Amino acid sequence: MSPAVKTLKNRMVIDLERDPKAPMGVGGIGHDIEWSPTSERLAVSFKESNTDLIAVFGTSWGTLPSFQPLGYIRGPPSRFPKGKNMPIHMKFRPNCKGGALLAVCWAEGQISIYPLLFQSTTRVK
Repeated sequence: MSPAVKTLKNRMVIDLERDPKAPMGVGGIGHDIEWSPTSERLAVSFKESNTDLIAVFGTSWGTLPSFQPLGYIRGPPSRFPKGKNMPIHMKFRPNCKGGALLAVCWAEGQISIYPLLFQSTTRVK
């Protein structure tokens, strides 16, 4: 996937269409979208691409929101040969100092916690 951010008639659009040239082949229809409480990180899992990856974007706000692709989170390995342990649900912890904390529930029953450390521009209570 090569997420592209476009401005269309005063709207920001993140193009999540699958790019066959991309090395990981991630993209398509979003399954779960979660925005961090400070609105500085956006996590997206995908419905169609049969992937164990979650795309992570950095976000900032001006007149329009800005999205910057940051990378991917890969889930725990599947217990089945050639299987994919897909994300089922994810949620950011509120009031996390030093960045954001993302909890993910995976199809094979695991729950993983991912610290996303960054210098926040928003004050956390």
